[in-house]
Amino acid sequence: MFSLYRVLGIKNNNVKPKVFRVEEPDEITDEIEKSLWEIKDSLDLPTDEVEMAVVSRRLALKKPTHD
Repeated sequence: MFSLYRVLGIKNNNVKPKVFRVEEPDEITDEIEKSLWEIKDSLDLPTDEVEMAVVSRRLALKKPTHD
């Protein structure tokens, strides 16, 4: 059986991925939330789904990242 790495000519050098930190201004988050509510209204989505997405996003922004 052929290894996909061998077929594609990719060497596994165990290179660590680069980590980038992106700081998101509050107004972008507000715009994303507004957009979610507009999509909900235009597509007649359940309110619970949008509320869960907004709460999940807020919690994700508050979580500290682990290095």
